[in-house]
Amino acid sequence: MASLTANAIQTIFSGGDVSLPVVQMSGVRKVASDNKVDRYRLVLSDGAYSMQAVLGTQLNQMILNNELPNYCIIILRKFICNTVQLNRKYVCVSPFPPPPMPCLL
Repeated sequence: MASLTANAIQTIFSGGDVSLPVVQMSGVRKVASDNKVDRYRLVLSDGAYSMQAVLGTQLNQMILNNELPNYCIIILRKFICNTVQLNRKYVCVSPFPPPPMPCLL
């Protein structure tokens, strides 16, 4: 079983470099969008800190097929953190094609 990457969330939010962080997804919900493409917000945790992130739209099918169940362990292979307002950050996770490992982002 993979262990969570300590302080991964704090490092991502502070702009630091963390390679392939292992986190737990503890929730997902569909968010309203102005365009015709559905967006999903994830709650991710490293065991100490948590954050909300937006799933890259190319992975929407994983949500619809229940391939990312609540409390699964995932590896963030690609992500970006942007500041959209003062003290408000936006994190978008977009993976490469997943290898044969469950819940790999």
